[in-house]
Amino acid sequence: MRDFIKYIIKFLIGGERAGTLSSLVGYTSDPNKFSHYRVVIIPSPFFRDEVYGTAESMPGLPLNEIEVFPYYSVPQRWNGTAIHGWCMPTSLPAPTSS
Repeated sequence: MRDFIKYIIKFLIGGERAGTLSSLVGYTSDPNKFSHYRVVIIPSPFFRDEVYGTAESMPGLPLNEIEVFPYYSVPQRWNGTAIHGWCMPTSLPAPTSS
């Protein structure tokens, strides 16, 4: 799993220096490790077995929209603070230019 996360971070950074810059990005929910990185991605609890696929994890309809793109906000708690993650369906039609 760790190699997969490293690969995704390098992909998101892109470019020739992705390997070097990826060491500045951490994927952790441990506040003691935050100072080791310039950017921290906090893993979402959404994919834990007790959350993923349950009725509470499903969006209510209609979905909110940003311009024409539907999304839903997933309220979560981290360190006692409410945070929101945005989820966008991946099967959206490609935008067309006019």
